[in-house]
Amino acid sequence: PGVAGADTRLGGRRTSPALRAGLRLEPDASPAATLADFAAHPLGAARDSTGIETLPTEVRLRKVRHKADRVS
Repeated sequence: PGVAGADTRLGGRRTSPALRAGLRLEPDASPAATLADFAAHPLGAARDSTGIETLPTEVRLRKVRHKADRVS
């Protein structure tokens, strides 16, 4: 919840992979809550699938602009 879109990339070496993620946040999203949710769920799944207990990760957060309400 709170994420309008995401881009992720698993890079690095086979013995030491690293994850880069870009999250586009909804205008009303809480960055702290969104980052905590990302760390718990998708990042946890990535750690499980790679078999690495600590996966170096860079996350960039960006707010999506919302369209102005139309007044008629």
